[in-house]
Amino acid sequence: MSKPDNGLGEGLAPMPSLGEMRRLAPGSGMLRWAHHPHCKRHDHHLVRPFGRPLCLGCTCVALGAPLGIAAACAISWQSWPMAQWVVFHLLLILPTALQPLWQAKRFKIFARTLLGFASGSYLVSGLFCVRYFTPVWLFKAAVLFAFGAMLKLLLAWRNRRTADPCSNCPLGIFPTCEWNLPRLLAANAHDAVLGQIPIHAIHSAAGIGANSAHAATNRSIS
Repeated sequence: MSKPDNGLGEGLAPMPSLGEMRRLAPGSGMLRWAHHPHCKRHDHHLVRPFGRPLCLGCTCVALGAPLGIAAACAISWQSWPMAQWVVFHLLLILPTALQPLWQAKRFKIFARTLLGFASGSYLVSGLFCVRYFTPVWLFKAAVLFAFGAMLKLLLAWRNRRTADPCSNCPLGIFPTCEWNLPRLLAANAHDAVLGQIPIHAIHSAAGIGANSAHAATNRSIS
């Protein structure tokens, strides 16, 4: 029986979801609004304004959406045929569809900002500015349905084509990796099992793991 492709390779477990982490590992060390671990392996998922790690995708979408709303309010959509309106917004999300195939951070910033712009423009213009068929409630329902369906398709495409940064990491999988374990233990010192593990021992183990990883890398290069 074939196993589903999760971009990790055979035998590798994916990083737990945010909900699973909150349930199983409270205080796991994932910073607010970062939505990803703030280690170097996840750096392409983050922007760091003023040194504060923030989720790249959410930040760029949040910046692009107000621009799209402003554009939707400024454009005279009544002169646009429906096909032109649809194609315009599809072109705006095209970079997001291509981004899983081109993992460049600058392009990802550009694509996610355009996605936010497209979302704001499409929803505001579709719900408040254009009426391409009647009844109006049916058109608005179609606008919302198309938005949700496209969002689901883009997420499925991204998840299928994007590998988990924790895969093959010599320090393990977040949140119980050696990089994050000191934070996890400090936040769960009351736990009967976790509280028995001294933090200094974890720091020592993390140092050994990092040295082993560097040694393995050097051997592979040589």
